[in-house]
Amino acid sequence: MSYFSGFGFEGEEPLFEEFIQKGRYNLSGFSYGAQKALEHALSSLERLQILQLFSPAFFQTQSAAFKKAQRLAFIKDTSRYHERFLSQSVEGGDVEKIRPYFRGGTLEELDALLAYEWKREKFEALLERGVRVEVYLGERDGIINAKEALEFFQTLPVTIFWLKNRHHFLFSASSII
Repeated sequence: MSYFSGFGFEGEEPLFEEFIQKGRYNLSGFSYGAQKALEHALSSLERLQILQLFSPAFFQTQSAAFKKAQRLAFIKDTSRYHERFLSQSVEGGDVEKIRPYFRGGTLEELDALLAYEWKREKFEALLERGVRVEVYLGERDGIINAKEALEFFQTLPVTIFWLKNRHHFLFSASSII
């Protein structure tokens, strides 16, 4: 089993153990890592059974102005951008659960994840190879527009898990009032 980390993260896989289907022929990725996992699945000749995409970084419906603002904020004050990113990824005290895995993202990674285009043909190619694709979206995601992502992924040959009261890291937000 292989796992691809999210923007600025390294080794955060244990945070998704509730969902990860461990298996020799399974592949998963979180956020920016979901983009990388999909591309790896498409280019790999290895056998693959399940591709799990956790909170896939979905920005193709965002305006050019939004993407430019993200880029400029990152350039202006990278530390502040990272802190804001962490606080929007989870709620309340959950930031301390994710902070140990955060190494900081680069401008190149940010540019790549903002520009990425999710395309139907990619999922159809995996379906033809017999790969089951699962997409996990948190209803209260503070990083991506989860409803727009849901609308897009509903048009694809994938299984969607719409997780109520969950944010970008898919932790339960039910204890937050």
